[in-house]
Amino acid sequence: MSVHAGTPRNTPAETVTYHPRYMAYAAVEPLQQLTIRADHAGYLKDLTLRPGDRLRSGTPFARLIGPAITAALRQAETTLVETRRRATLAADSLRSAQRTYPAFTNRRELNAAKAAVASTHAALQQAKTALDSLRARVILRSPANGQVTALRAANGERVTPGSPILTLLPSGGLWLRAAYYGGDSQKITLGMQGRFIPADGNSPIAVRVIRKIPRYRPTAHRASGCSPYRPQPGRTVSGAASSLKAQPVKQSPCPLRP
Repeated sequence: MSVHAGTPRNTPAETVTYHPRYMAYAAVEPLQQLTIRADHAGYLKDLTLRPGDRLRSGTPFARLIGPAITAALRQAETTLVETRRRATLAADSLRSAQRTYPAFTNRRELNAAKAAVASTHAALQQAKTALDSLRARVILRSPANGQVTALRAANGERVTPGSPILTLLPSGGLWLRAAYYGGDSQKITLGMQGRFIPADGNSPIAVRVIRKIPRYRPTAHRASGCSPYRPQPGRTVSGAASSLKAQPVKQSPCPLRP
């Protein structure tokens, strides 16, 4: 009995690139929130906002009224009228000095008239600015585009300078905090791209890793923050995740790839 070895065959190798995928649950969190405060003492009027309402930058949402504001406005207006009167008199005096110089007016008197015009003009600008500033402070406006997250005062309530009125989450001020477990979590690097899949069934949103948060206790995990990456027009992480609609922040899987 004889045994013959088979003919060797060469099988071509195929190169396969493997891209690991990481999946974790991510929560939408605000980067920071703005607390809008009163700049003057008074009573709130026309404050009809509710948590979840959206505001655009510069939009008025309430105003301040009361005896103190009325008195302050009246004083500022009176000061402006008086300052304008003095500025007019100074300008008339300067024109008169210029007409009579040098026959009846000497150089010192002419210079004094010019200095009076400059002084009253500066005082007039200051009075205008003070009145405009006071009028602006009694009309409460949103400093940025955003969403109301909490009301700190009620319509009709008396507030003092510095009193909080509402808390605003600026548009675009959200990120995702995703928790990854295991040794492979060390391989997640800044710039990796992935998808955030909202739990409410909306379309996935492209994200990328922008920060890695170190472990804060020996048995803890490593968390990675994601930010919106090339979002679709008209869509934000906030709206898609329903994170600010008077309900708990929903948890959604956030797979990442290099």
